[in-house]
Amino acid sequence: MRAIDDLAYEDLALALEVPVGTVRSRLSRARAALRKLLEEEQTATPPTGSRGSKPGLLSLLFRRVLQWA
Repeated sequence: MRAIDDLAYEDLALALEVPVGTVRSRLSRARAALRKLLEEEQTATPPTGSRGSKPGLLSLLFRRVLQWA
């Protein structure tokens, strides 16, 4: 919501009914998890030029997001 709709942390906190600090910490953890996932994906997979031979990055991200929900 923050990245797509450009909402302020305060607006997100109101929408989610949580303190602003909670929004900031959750986003920080999400960014760290994404960074780690991207780094693992980059080091684990040699470039092949073909797509679709393994689960895509988006499907991995969606699974992680659903775990947090």
